[in-house]
Amino acid sequence: MKNPKYKLLEHDCIELDEATLYRIQALRKLRTGVKIGELGGYIQSEANLAQDGEAWVTDDAKVYEQAIVSGNAVVSGKAVVRGNAKVLGEARVGQTANVFGSSTVQDFAEINGNAHAYGASLIRGSATVTGNAHVYDSARVWGNSHIEGHAHLREYALACGSALIGGCVNMYGCAVVHHGNISGYAHVRGHAVVASNRASIADSTEIQTYDGVGPSHGVLTAYRTKARAVELATSDFVGSLDEFRDMVRSKHGETADAPMGWYLLGLANLIEFHFSKLTESLDVKKRAVSLQ
Repeated sequence: MKNPKYKLLEHDCIELDEATLYRIQALRKLRTGVKIGELGGYIQSEANLAQDGEAWVTDDAKVYEQAIVSGNAVVSGKAVVRGNAKVLGEARVGQTANVFGSSTVQDFAEINGNAHAYGASLIRGSATVTGNAHVYDSARVWGNSHIEGHAHLREYALACGSALIGGCVNMYGCAVVHHGNISGYAHVRGHAVVASNRASIADSTEIQTYDGVGPSHGVLTAYRTKARAVELATSDFVGSLDEFRDMVRSKHGETADAPMGWYLLGLANLIEFHFSKLTESLDVKKRAVSLQ
């Protein structure tokens, strides 16, 4: 190739997973600050790191098997990219992060800490995955989402918008979090949808999902907000319990001869009862602690 970016140093190599990896050395300056002659990390072959663009593998990072780093992406620290994984665009993979399987990290996304991305997962946009978080199967993290702590996103889960997911959250099924703060030991599962930046869920009891709701047999998700109120979300509605009741009365009525309205208003009452009992239980625990 004309004007190659780097060369492999055959005398500086390591064995890893039955593969031989070679340290790279820059042959030209890069806009990222890499200088001619500067040593980089380890790759198995030139197929792992594009010779064009500004992409680079630095420090003791390792890229091998069929993994590809291209565009202006950077893999640094002691990060590992392997399998059929791709790191593209302006993406960054650093510290001790591990990207493998057929996972893709692209755009301006970052994965660092001791985070893992694998399976057929996709991390894109300006999303960040850090801490000990795992994103796998066909889970997706988009937008400005931030995944941290020991959170696990799996199956077809989607975090997007400005979602903040941490703690020991387990998110799976086809669950979607557009916005909001999910933490603690909460489970967000099935077809749950959290679509408000007012959401603040710290436990599995603070989110409830109801399937087969309404004329379209859709999904209704009820969850706590930062103000400790209850919010409801469907495919075409996000609002408070009272706003949900008003919508139901307007669309379906509330008399016994309007069964859909009767049913949905009854469901709203059930949801309100569930969350009020949670509040009472929490108040009892707080009083018990204060008396100790």
